[in-house]
Amino acid sequence: MLPLSEFKKRGYKNIRYPKADNGNEMRSIVLANKKPEDANWYDEENISLGVSLIPENIIEDVKNNLYLRPFDRSLMEDSSRRERARQEVFSAVVIGTIEAAPTIYKEDSKTVVFEDLLVCKPIDANYAELRVYVPHRKAGMFQTTDLRNMIDRIIPLKVVDLKERHFKNFKMPTGVKNNYVALGDIDIAELLMNSEAIDIAREKTRGNDSSSYRQRMRDLKRELTEKTQNGIITHVSSSGVFLLDQNLRSYKIPTKRFSYGAFSRIHPLKYYAEIGKPIQFNFVGWKSNNNSQVETEEDSRFTPLDFTSEQYVLWGSAIELETPPAEKLKALIDTGRLVGSTHTAYLTTYDVGRGHLIELEGFPGISVKLRNSMSLDKTYVYTHEPISVVVRRARYTINEKNQTIFYVHCNFNTSMRNTGRSDELNGFFKR
Repeated sequence: MLPLSEFKKRGYKNIRYPKADNGNEMRSIVLANKKPEDANWYDEENISLGVSLIPENIIEDVKNNLYLRPFDRSLMEDSSRRERARQEVFSAVVIGTIEAAPTIYKEDSKTVVFEDLLVCKPIDANYAELRVYVPHRKAGMFQTTDLRNMIDRIIPLKVVDLKERHFKNFKMPTGVKNNYVALGDIDIAELLMNSEAIDIAREKTRGNDSSSYRQRMRDLKRELTEKTQNGIITHVSSSGVFLLDQNLRSYKIPTKRFSYGAFSRIHPLKYYAEIGKPIQFNFVGWKSNNNSQVETEEDSRFTPLDFTSEQYVLWGSAIELETPPAEKLKALIDTGRLVGSTHTAYLTTYDVGRGHLIELEGFPGISVKLRNSMSLDKTYVYTHEPISVVVRRARYTINEKNQTIFYVHCNFNTSMRNTGRSDELNGFFKR
C-alpha cells in the first residue's frame, strides 16, 4: 500500500486507516474523502490500471461454473449451499498486483477506499484468458503485508461477484456480455475447502445431515487419517511450507516437520521446498488462533498473519516419510561402505587446530571432521562452495540418552567449481 503522504500529494483530504474491532489500524486499507472524479477500480475512468474484462467467449461458462450464485460465511451451516459453492472453487496462480485500487464506499458515498489487489489467473487452460481480482483483506490465511510477495503463489479461489464496468459518458446497451470484471475471495475458498476436514478432525456432527452426507464424511475421514496425501507446494516461509492437496485443501507443515533438510547448516529450506513441487505428507490435525488438535513445537507457531477471522488451517507432516540421515550414515558404516567413499561436502566451521567441520551432501544436520589442507581457507564457510572429500575413518557410538555420536574423519580432495558452472556451459559443447 502507498504511504499516506502519497495520497496527500494526490490532493486527498481526511486520509486515514480504518480500525479493526480490536482497535488496531488496518494499514492495508486507506480511507479518504472522495473527489468528484473518483470512480471504482473496474470502471472506465480507471482503465489505466489494466483491469481486464471477462472475455465474451467464456462469460457464460464463468457464470455457470465459477459463479452460479452468491455465497458468504453466513451460509456455511447450510450443507447443500456449501456443497454447491465448493464446486465453484478452483486453483489459480497469482500473476501480479494492482496498487491502491479505489472503491467508492457503499455506506458513505463521500468516502473512497484504497486497497491493493491481487491479479490471479486460473490454472485450468479453459480459463486461461480470465483474470480474477482479489482485495488484500480477502487474500487468504497466509497473506503477506506486501502483496507483491504473493506473486507466483498457487491458491484456491472463489469468484464472489461480477462487477459491471460503468462508463462516464454513455450507458452500455442491455444484454452486453463482455462488460464484467471478476472479483475473487481466497478466504472463502479456503474456508469452503477446509471446512469438511475441520469438522472431521473435530468430530463435529450435525443432526440434520443426510445419511449420504454422513457416509461421505466417514469416507473422507478414512482418506485423511489412513492414507498418505499428495500435495503441491504453494509457497515457503521461514516458519514452514504451505501446500494444497488435490482437493484444494490448504495445509501448513512447520519447518521441522517438513524434512530433515530443514536441519541443514548449509542449505535453506527453499533448497528442499520448491514452489510447484509435488510432495507426499500425512494429515495430523488442525490448528486455529485459539486452539488446536496437534502437538506443536515452540518454534513452529503460527504468526498473526497466518490467520483471518474464524479460519482454521490443516496441519501436515512429511518428515516421517523420509529415512533419517543418521540411520543412512549408520547403515553405510555398518556395511563398510563409508570408508573410502567420495562425497560432495560443505565447510561449516573453519578450525585449523581442532579440525574443520563439514556437512556431507545427503546427510543434512550431521557434522563430521575434515583434516586441514593448505588448499582450504575460511571463505568456504561463507560462500558454501562445494568441495570433494574422501572418508578415511568412520565409527559411531550410542550414549546413555540413546543419541548417536559419529566419529567420521575425511580428507580434502579438491574444490568443485565446475559443478556450479555446468549451467553456464550448457549449449556450448556439441555433445
